[in-house]
Amino acid sequence: MASFVLTGLSVTAERKVLETFPVQPNQLFDKSKFETYLSRLQNKPAQIFGDLPVHYDNVGHWLRTNPAKGTVDVLLDFNNSPEGRNILRPISARSLRLESLLYLPRTPRHNHSSMPRPT
Repeated sequence: MASFVLTGLSVTAERKVLETFPVQPNQLFDKSKFETYLSRLQNKPAQIFGDLPVHYDNVGHWLRTNPAKGTVDVLLDFNNSPEGRNILRPISARSLRLESLLYLPRTPRHNHSSMPRPT
């Protein structure tokens, strides 16, 4: 693999992809490993990113081969499609933390019998 370009992710998420990508720089490129990794990105992103919040609808990918040099350039584009931006997605129970919930004290109930009745 000659060059590896990532777009659409935070620096921390980029680091996770670089750490978990099955082909490292200057190694022989294995297309089957690459396709398996793409499938994980699309279907099971928690296996790669863990609890890190990432927001993308699609992973665009492009491979540019250079037969003369025997190298492959890889581009992964993590993008949000305009159609998918306002769709509510289910949240896994693991991603919820009690600390993030607001505590609202109970307000006393009003005694409706003591309220004046309309005349």
